[in-house]
Order: sequence, then C-alpha cells, then structure tokens
Amino acid sequence: MSARIEPTCGKWMPRAKEHCARGAGHAPPCATAAHMENQRQRAADRRPDRVVTAEDRARWNKAWKFSRFGITEARFNQMMEDQGHACAMCGEPLGDACPNIDHDHACCPVPAGGRARSCGQCIRGLLCFRCNTALGYIELYGDLARAYLDNPPARTA
Repeated sequence: MSARIEPTCGKWMPRAKEHCARGAGHAPPCATAAHMENQRQRAADRRPDRVVTAEDRARWNKAWKFSRFGITEARFNQMMEDQGHACAMCGEPLGDACPNIDHDHACCPVPAGGRARSCGQCIRGLLCFRCNTALGYIELYGDLARAYLDNPPARTA
C-alpha cells in the first residue's frame, strides 16, 4: 500500500530560496518544510505540562535572529570562528553573550512593520553590544560629530 502524497503549494520563496511546502490552496503565508517543522517543535515545547527553560528561550532567540538576518547557523558559526569568538570592532572576547549581527542598513529597506531585516548578503560582522550601539550612532551622527570636533564653538580664535 503506497502512502498518500498531498499536493503542495509549490510557490517559490526567494528569501528562503525554497518552494512552499504547505498544502495546495492554503491561507497565507507560505512556509518551507523546515519552518513548518520548527513551528511544530515550538508548539510541542509550549505544552501546558512542559516548563519552558532558559535553553528553550535561547534556542528560540537564536532561530529568530538567524531568520531576521537571513543567515544559517553554519554561517554564523563560521563567522564566529573567523573572528576568533571576539567582537569584530574592539576585539573583546564575546564569551557566552549572543553577539549582535552587524549589517548595512542602506542595503535592505525597513518593512512596514518597522523591524529591520537583512538579505544576508550585507552582513559585515559580529559585534558586542557596546560596539554595535556605538556604530549605529557613528553611522547616523558621524558627520555632525566630525564637524563639531573640527570646530568646537567654545574654541576661541
């Protein structure tokens, strides 16, 4: 007896670089097989009789971060190895802290929801919280700061 094969949507999803694995005629959004399995796992993790652990939350946060920045865990781990598990800007060891994924904000437009996403191609490196925050200010206000430092108003001529 052969297993019944359900028809799938099959719509191409460019960001995921895969076809939709949901059933034909499904309601939006489309989803990959891996995404659907992840949702099943999270639903199982949220059973009322199960206590959510810190490891669960860390795993969920990491998966969300990879999804948001368009990278895989393998690429993230390779970047960590390439940087010697240290911040790409200041060189301080990252330790157990989950580093910030720095990307070029000019590359990918911010969607209507307001949460920046990355295509994965514009990622520059992994930074500690302090350097990521400083870099954000430098990108926004660097020209103003340089103009001020070049000609402070309290300096008398």
